[in-house]
Amino acid sequence: MPRLPGIRKALPDTSVAVTVLEDAPNLSRDLFDLSLFMSQPTGDCGETVIAEDQIFGFVHRALPRTSISTVTSVSILSCTTTPGRKTGPCGVFPCPACFPISREVLDTPNYSIALAEALAGAGILIGHHLLVEDSIRRGDLVRPFPQTWRL
Repeated sequence: MPRLPGIRKALPDTSVAVTVLEDAPNLSRDLFDLSLFMSQPTGDCGETVIAEDQIFGFVHRALPRTSISTVTSVSILSCTTTPGRKTGPCGVFPCPACFPISREVLDTPNYSIALAEALAGAGILIGHHLLVEDSIRRGDLVRPFPQTWRL
């Protein structure tokens, strides 16, 4: 929820309640004043694109990354409920051509746990730039591979 501090700052007199969902709500049925989701724009009335996103792999800064062979020895962190988790262009998760990692995939029940594990140095996570941009900017997380996909 890296956008939440900015929303609270922009709307200081507004009470903000957060509901975390894996899929966008049906706004004709679900009562939300505002919803933020990562997806392809649909062109629906009221939809506003606030940022473009990218997907890439990242690791804790302390993990060895002097060569592909040292980075590929770490575990892959994954969220079992992340939509579109087959992020490689080949349609395989993890994409062996894009992320040459031979280790087992460690699934977590939600993205925040997978991100916390990446921040703790438990392995590589393939995820959204918009969710980790602050950690990348601070240097807590780094990108060991150059591959990037736009949503």
